[in-house]
Amino acid sequence: MPLREALTQHEVSTTYERGWSKLSNGELLDAAEREGFALMVTTDSNLRYQQNLGHRRLAIVVLSSTSWPRIQRAIVPVVVAARQSVDNVDKYAYLAAPSEIAENDYNLNIPRYVDTLEEEEEIDLKAVRAEREKLKAELAKLEEEMEVYLKELGYE
Repeated sequence: MPLREALTQHEVSTTYERGWSKLSNGELLDAAEREGFALMVTTDSNLRYQQNLGHRRLAIVVLSSTSWPRIQRAIVPVVVAARQSVDNVDKYAYLAAPSEIAENDYNLNIPRYVDTLEEEEEIDLKAVRAEREKLKAELAKLEEEMEVYLKELGYE
């Protein structure tokens, strides 16, 4: 499902549809704020380095890829963030106040604001070892059977 269709409660426009495709990043952000947009979704990962975003009223979601399959996996968290009145979505989005960004020396690295780490599942080493022993026994049995078949076919 395209992102536009997922954001049914919102007005969705592309820069091309608005006639903004030739605007620089700063001009684009100004135009979006002037028109009253609350959220801009982009794949321009360099935007934070090219623009001072601390004074912006516009929330910006930067998708980590231009690959459509990867973007499709991000649709749900983007929609959740857009639909919630709270702008924080655990593991996906955090609305940092301009003062907080200033306290962090305008460092916009995502891990500074959003904890994306997942707890790793605990591995039962005894079960893994038992499974490994079982597989080794099965392999030995199959090799014995294969040896019999090879002898029958004249390969020794």
